[in-house]
Amino acid sequence: MEKSVIALVVTASLWLSSGCADDEPAARCPESRQKQSQEWCDQMLEKPNTEWVEEDYQSFSCDCI
Repeated sequence: MEKSVIALVVTASLWLSSGCADDEPAARCPESRQKQSQEWCDQMLEKPNTEWVEEDYQSFSCDCI
């Protein structure tokens, strides 16, 4: 479990930092999207990372970190 959380945090951090180039828009979390709940975040921490899709990573990094 601990290794999964570490891998998730590293992946999310890399994903977030990839959008910091000067030529890219800074908004990675559009205001128009649905915000995930704390319950969803907790469920995603239990879900194996191999079952996550790109949208899960994006939502988790926007709403749970």
